[in-house]
Amino acid sequence: PIPSADGVVPILAGMQLQDLPLGATARVTRVTDRDSDRLRYLGELGLYPGASVVVLERMPFEGPLRIRVDANEHIIGRPLAAVIYATVDDK
Repeated sequence: PIPSADGVVPILAGMQLQDLPLGATARVTRVTDRDSDRLRYLGELGLYPGASVVVLERMPFEGPLRIRVDANEHIIGRPLAAVIYATVDDK
């Protein structure tokens, strides 16, 4: 987050992608990773602030997540999901 002119850092809402309720439509609010390769990969998947995402399935034993970003399904690991924050859309 970028501080305001008076130095206040806004508190961004959201929870880690891996913690979203299954089947709930959410909006990505931020991505906390600074690794350019990971950010590029997430961008290729459509996972950037403002994107619509749904967690469809959590594989057992700390396995990956099956997600839908817009109309596309992807499988991502939990470490990658941990850097993506989203808020559940109000209905």
